[in-house]
Amino acid sequence: MQLGLSKKIGFNFFLLISLIFIGCFVAANVKAAGLSLSPSSKNLTVGDIFKVTVFVNTSGQDINSTQATISFPANLLEVVSLDRSGIFSLWVQGPSFSNSSGSVFFTGGLPSPGYNGSAGRILSITFKAKKVGSALVSFSSASVGANDGLGTNVLKSRSQANFSIAAAKPVEPVKEKPKTEIKPANTPETTTPTVPVEEKVNINPKDFYIKEIERIDLTNPRVQFIFSTEDSSLGIVYFEIQIDNKIPEIMKSNKDNQYTTPVLEPGEHIIIVKRFDVKNNYKVASANFVIEVLKAPEITQYPKKLSTLDNLAVKGTTYANSKVSIWLQKENEEPKVFIAPSEETGVWNYISSDELAQGNYKLWAGVSNSQGANSLLSQKYNIIVKKGFDVDVIVSGNKTILIIILLTILAMLFVLMGWYSWRKFKVLKAQIQTKKNINISKKDNSKIQK
Repeated sequence: MQLGLSKKIGFNFFLLISLIFIGCFVAANVKAAGLSLSPSSKNLTVGDIFKVTVFVNTSGQDINSTQATISFPANLLEVVSLDRSGIFSLWVQGPSFSNSSGSVFFTGGLPSPGYNGSAGRILSITFKAKKVGSALVSFSSASVGANDGLGTNVLKSRSQANFSIAAAKPVEPVKEKPKTEIKPANTPETTTPTVPVEEKVNINPKDFYIKEIERIDLTNPRVQFIFSTEDSSLGIVYFEIQIDNKIPEIMKSNKDNQYTTPVLEPGEHIIIVKRFDVKNNYKVASANFVIEVLKAPEITQYPKKLSTLDNLAVKGTTYANSKVSIWLQKENEEPKVFIAPSEETGVWNYISSDELAQGNYKLWAGVSNSQGANSLLSQKYNIIVKKGFDVDVIVSGNKTILIIILLTILAMLFVLMGWYSWRKFKVLKAQIQTKKNINISKKDNSKIQK
């Protein structure tokens, strides 16, 4: 019995150590994120317009959401506008504000793998100083969700900002004294010579204009124009076409006078066209146009750590039937480019055929379509490649999975403990029954002997 009790105590001690290990593992992997306001202080005068930006520092933790309410004194400040351009692409709530209650509130997020960095811009708030005083801007409530599959709140700190508002100084008008010109005696009168003015070129005349052919896709890097002229009796010979600061090109006049640009980069452009007639006289017309940029592809799955024995596997989403370029750069080496086509659904996958050498890598992607348009580049992600078989590489990909595995092992230990206790009970019951049988047998033998 004493031996069984000792085993039971030993097993429970092992179970306690396992629970402590799991708790320490979870606690060690929950890092502290912080929210801050920039600038943290500033001297202002009544009527000043100024901007306050909200940043998040993840302290090495991957995050995918932030919720906050920012308070400010409504009698001293008022919100003019909000700019939500930053790390978040999904907005569950807002950003919005109330000048009557003195609050700004928002709930934003982004898809996996989330964001990891020390200065993630969430949004900017443009304030106007209304009244003299000391205005405190602070977080009245906030949370930062980890990208761990559980949305664990990893917010540890949040800063505040203080703004001193002084009265605006009145501007006194400057009085200028009239200037008196003193001429020496007997100064002869002078006259300013007349300078002939050069005649300006007739820009965009009524009888010559540029018309852009309507585009369905504004990201198309090739734009079509028609050079229209209302006077066909001039004997138009050719057009000289210049886009931005590029070298002009010549196009002979034809029936349609239609022109297609070469492939251009996204952004604002200007086309300038000179129309020449048979006497080599010309008129000039111009037009501004914009080529919109493709959105960067999203990288939804990638390994943060990898073994030299494994192949790199990356997954993401973008435009349907497009060409995704994946850049992989090892430390200070030149980046290598790999191509992966996207499916009808926009999903793309890339699996490297070669193993990677040990070292630190950066991974990012871009996309181009069949028209030749190129996108912005995605965020860069870090990948650590370790040599050979490494347990840390296996578990670092998804800490949630590791926790599930540990909990499964713990559940199996509970089952094993129950089975062990049941078996000991059966053995103990059998031993008790055996002792009873022996005692009964002894009593029967003593009766017989008597």
